[in-house]
Amino acid sequence: MKLTIESMTYGADGLAHADNGKAVFVQGAVAGDTVEAEVVQDGKSFMRARTTEILEPSPNRIQPPCTFVGICGGCSWGNLSRTAQLAAKEQNLRSTLERIGKFAPELADELVQPICHTKDDWGYRNKIELEPTVVNGRVRLGMHGVDPSKIVTVDMCPLFDKRFPKALKSVVGALNYLSGSHDLGLERVGIRASRRTKALEVALWTPTGSFPRSQVSRVLADAAHPTSIVRVMSKGEKKARRVSKVEMLAGEGSWTENIAEDQ
Repeated sequence: MKLTIESMTYGADGLAHADNGKAVFVQGAVAGDTVEAEVVQDGKSFMRARTTEILEPSPNRIQPPCTFVGICGGCSWGNLSRTAQLAAKEQNLRSTLERIGKFAPELADELVQPICHTKDDWGYRNKIELEPTVVNGRVRLGMHGVDPSKIVTVDMCPLFDKRFPKALKSVVGALNYLSGSHDLGLERVGIRASRRTKALEVALWTPTGSFPRSQVSRVLADAAHPTSIVRVMSKGEKKARRVSKVEMLAGEGSWTENIAEDQ
């Protein structure tokens, strides 16, 4: 099926329309692309499709600095220029106000102000969350893929704060090393950074119970030099786990950020 992508939707897909007028949500394409796509779901009111070939690339399509764009789910619009991304977000907001909120177009124009955005196209995100998997008895950490059933192992993220370019690799390496001799019981790992306060926190989500606190603190401190290491303990059923306690393992025990200053 040959399609021309008209706009970006909420999430990763581009929006096109089939010859019969049915909306098609297309994975792997950006606004302005003309693509060959394979239908993966044909519903009553819409279809979902996957790009198999880019026939004519959009003038707003870019070559991103991350090789995992389109595989990792962390930057689903990474192939689209920043200017086009901002325009798409603004248009999505206007569309939501008009279609769902029933606002008149004139009122939507009045309400929607220019987007406040960072100066940098990349290297501005202050948070990374990693999901653990066990491979050959060792913990591997990665990000959820575009396919949510898959975990993509990475050791860098160009979107993460550029003041801490080695933080992700250091944390992943340290926890992989520790997993060789300890059962950490990791459920999730968070890394937060601030270019303004220079704070760097590593948060480890685990069940309640015994934990090699001193070894984890020492190895993470030597590898990543964080200002804070905390353990977030949770309990309950997997789909409804709740935080029972937050334990400071090293450093300040919290992460700080300044807001409403330079973007």
